[in-house]
Amino acid sequence: MVAGAVGILFALVALALFFFLPGFVWVRALWPEKRFKGPQALENAVEGLTASFLVSLAFTILIGFGLGNGPGTFQAGPADPLLETILGVLTLGGLAAGWFRGGWGSRFPVPGTGRGSLPEDLDGTIVRFEAMEEEERELSRALKRAPDGGEAGSLRRRLAELRARRRAAEREQQEGFQP
Repeated sequence: MVAGAVGILFALVALALFFFLPGFVWVRALWPEKRFKGPQALENAVEGLTASFLVSLAFTILIGFGLGNGPGTFQAGPADPLLETILGVLTLGGLAAGWFRGGWGSRFPVPGTGRGSLPEDLDGTIVRFEAMEEEERELSRALKRAPDGGEAGSLRRRLAELRARRRAAEREQQEGFQP
């Protein structure tokens, strides 16, 4: 009974180590700005989990290949302590790199809280600027189609106001990035 539970636990740990953990910690280390909250949470989670699986699989294959092609005839398998040790060290290295880069929380100041830092909701900022650009294109198209007169004047005023708002928002963003 106990041996069966230990075997199941070993299999779960081995699966996590071979197919998830090293990739997950390195994905968090390489892209610490990708958060699993906010408007892009589902997209970030799917991308992060997929990348975690693929990176872990690549690590496992490359390390197993390296161990299998070394001196002598070594066969790397799931019960191989050397393969597990190398993957464990790689995972710990990814944890350290992720912690240093801010992938596990607020090791350094939270983005958007100080001068020279990225905005907290970078995705929202990008979406806002893209929406302004799209509205500007639509107003320009409507202005080209509109006959001269009151409607064209109204469209010109709205377009000028939108461009002024966009320039002000761009200046505000640039001032936030000054060191």
